[in-house]
Amino acid sequence: MFSGVISILSNIIVLGIFIKFKELRTPTNAIIINLAVTDIGVSSIGYPMSAASDLHGSWKFGYAGCQVSKGDGCHVQMSDYPSNACDEYFTNGCTSKPTDFWKSLK
Repeated sequence: MFSGVISILSNIIVLGIFIKFKELRTPTNAIIINLAVTDIGVSSIGYPMSAASDLHGSWKFGYAGCQVSKGDGCHVQMSDYPSNACDEYFTNGCTSKPTDFWKSLK
């Protein structure tokens, strides 16, 4: 439980820093914001449900709780992988500038 609280608080601090300092709002840092938001979701929904079930010895949240708990982690991973891959490609592995790609999306 302590690590979940630390995770939520530290990610709220990260989001607060991005809100306060506008110069940090770059396309590359958008991935950090995405990770902070999804980590808050996992820490506040997934971890407590799993911990309570482990302590009790069986799953007590029913089918809907299972879908929420397991789907939360799945969506986090599935949303982060493509954005990380695109960022890595356009910052390190492509001859065009990364900002050209992001401007073309507007």
